[in-house]
Amino acid sequence: MTKRLILLLAFFGLVFVGGCSGPCLPPIAGFTTCPDGSRGDLDVQFSSTSQSAVGHGLVFFEWNYGDGNQVDDYYGWTTHRYLEPGTYTVSLTITDDRGMKATVEQTVAVDTVVEVRNVTFSAGYPARAVGELANLSDLFLYSASIKVKFYDQDGVRVAEALVDIQSIDPGERVRFVAEAPDSVGTIASAVAFVQSFAAECGGGPVYPPIPVDGK
Repeated sequence: MTKRLILLLAFFGLVFVGGCSGPCLPPIAGFTTCPDGSRGDLDVQFSSTSQSAVGHGLVFFEWNYGDGNQVDDYYGWTTHRYLEPGTYTVSLTITDDRGMKATVEQTVAVDTVVEVRNVTFSAGYPARAVGELANLSDLFLYSASIKVKFYDQDGVRVAEALVDIQSIDPGERVRFVAEAPDSVGTIASAVAFVQSFAAECGGGPVYPPIPVDGK
């Protein structure tokens, strides 16, 4: 076998194994973040915006949340709950169907988005709780749900109410009123908290790879 033939066989073997002829374009890693208010806690949704070369797909996503926790998945989006507000360095490593990898890091600020303030309770028929919902973020909120729990003099919960508020601008404060049904008898106290919220921010789950034109 001549030296030229050996070189040709080696070249085509690399093309076959690597899945490309000419320059092998690596994938490009990227992601967006958005507060996940479905449970009203310090949850953050991470959505991959990563790209793969034309004709190839992304098959693996490795997320490191920057708080000592990490997860591997196949879908390109994930939600993580942080225990404390703070600034975290989050990384995403992607792998395409050729085994080629790429990594990106972002600094992510995690903080309370919305909270209930200045709740006052008045007994009577009906008993009511009055308070204020404050959007502490620079995000527009499509909606927020406040749950109010009413208790009798023995500390037993006897009723609850749900207040939905729509279209809350960044920094806006909104007054709310929740009333207990008359049928539950005497009510001695109430507590209110944010049950959920929906924030407007970019991204969203990205399942298929975005082609790269190779230019």
